[in-house]
Amino acid sequence: WHIGALSEGRYMSRGREWNTTRARKAVEEYAKQVFERVSRDPVGFDKGIIIFGGDLFNSVSGYTSNGTSVKCDFTGDQQFQDSELLTIHFIDSLTPLFEKLDVYYVKGNHGGLHDFPLGRVINAHYRNDPKVTVNVFSKRAHVIKEGNVMFGFEHGASAETKNTLPDR
Repeated sequence: WHIGALSEGRYMSRGREWNTTRARKAVEEYAKQVFERVSRDPVGFDKGIIIFGGDLFNSVSGYTSNGTSVKCDFTGDQQFQDSELLTIHFIDSLTPLFEKLDVYYVKGNHGGLHDFPLGRVINAHYRNDPKVTVNVFSKRAHVIKEGNVMFGFEHGASAETKNTLPDR
């Protein structure tokens, strides 16, 4: 979601600018859409899985973990806090739908040293909620097994970073 990003519309695939206000609305709208879709399912679900992280932040410092300068609405504590509160909003929006909700948080290349701490803050927020389990990983890739299904998630390879699916 690149919370904190500031991009002109001409650089965006849909031609609209991207900023924190748009990111906030996108998170809220997506949570609403998922809630409505899951609520309408005739069979229902016992368990939900949310995969977070990647480039949730645009950059708290104004630079990616590779040192690339990025445009931001704002940096620092405000970007961290907005990312925290929007993540909690998204999880809270979906919690009523499931008996169990597993959240997985992986690093991206924009959050840098702030990705893992944000994941730990989210983990602490839900530590006493029996329905929500938050799993935080300090790497950009992870594999989980759910029943007989393997889910592999990875932020993405680049010229500098060649990630592969990790062993379980």
